[in-house]
Amino acid sequence: MLLTIDRSRLNKVLSIMGRTTGAKLINPVLGCVLLTTKEDKLKLFTTNNEAATKIGIEACVMNEGGCAVPVTLLSNIVGCIPAVFKEIKLEYKQEKKQLAISYANNVYHVAAFEPEAFKNHAIDFKPDVNVLVYGSRLKTMLENTVIACETKNSDRPQLQGLKMILEKDMLEIAGTDSRRMCICRSQLPTASEKGFDVMIPGKMIKTLISHLSDSGDVMLAVNENRTMIAIGEPDVFVFARLMDVEFVDYKNFIPADRENYVMGNTAEILMLFSGAQPIAAQNNNLVSFVVKEDGLHVNAESAETGDASLKLKCETAGKTKEISVNCNYMIDVFRFSEKYQVKMSFGTKVTDPIHIKPIQPESSGKTDESKTGKPELIDYDFDWIVMPVRQS
Repeated sequence: MLLTIDRSRLNKVLSIMGRTTGAKLINPVLGCVLLTTKEDKLKLFTTNNEAATKIGIEACVMNEGGCAVPVTLLSNIVGCIPAVFKEIKLEYKQEKKQLAISYANNVYHVAAFEPEAFKNHAIDFKPDVNVLVYGSRLKTMLENTVIACETKNSDRPQLQGLKMILEKDMLEIAGTDSRRMCICRSQLPTASEKGFDVMIPGKMIKTLISHLSDSGDVMLAVNENRTMIAIGEPDVFVFARLMDVEFVDYKNFIPADRENYVMGNTAEILMLFSGAQPIAAQNNNLVSFVVKEDGLHVNAESAETGDASLKLKCETAGKTKEISVNCNYMIDVFRFSEKYQVKMSFGTKVTDPIHIKPIQPESSGKTDESKTGKPELIDYDFDWIVMPVRQS
């Protein structure tokens, strides 16, 4: 293998490839990036057997071939080459099993594996269902739902992933840790004849999010036996193995319309709970709130540090008793939905779940001509369910 390649582009790609390797891997090959050439492209591949990344970048290929080298070491070497050198040369010397990285009169030699070392770790992905999704919208949906996902290892694997359902042109993602739940829905630009109902491991979500661009469409695909999902663009794909567990019947947890509620701007409600957080942090992040005719009242107190009493004038209906809740949970809800007018409703009991959803699901017919020429925002809706904290 012999080629020249843009140093800056390779450096950026290597930083991405490292996200699908691990530091504590028994097999050293899984800490490597596989480099192969095809026509005028260098193709890079990394995997940890749970997720994988494939990226192709343009290169001037003189001799085709391939090898595998430690991705962190290669990234560090390329990263320390001065920016004044625009191109670098990569040459795999098979007889020495070394990859030479050179620029000007300088050269590095790195011990390398043959491409066959990745033989048992190849990704054979054949899409059965694939749809186009607006990248920034999918990113928002994943960022919201993963907050509610169970992050610690537990005996509840069904809570350690996100439920993703595609039905025709509607994509729905849900996550819960039993204390809170988020469900996001988005209508896609085009409908799919086939649908899917899968579980994505929560630990893979950050990897998937990191590969999503803030503009343009990305392809979302699953294979026939529903064991793997792929997200990406023509030359950038990330794959993740799916979970074989049943998610909770979350739709039954969404409350029907209730008479007690608050309606307001999420940015203003966020300021209210954020303002109470310094005191709440001294008392297990606990705040209490009550709905009155003149608005929403939020209180936090700590026997050692003091108290806070905050009020927001907003539209209300009905009255509630004092409800206790984790302040950070409420901040998470409104931090990721700052631009919406929402309805926050309550049951008749202080232990009933709190339900937050947009007053009007977002439906923008606007076209972003500077990017894809397709609708920037298409019918977006969400539900947040937050369980109150039981007080003795």
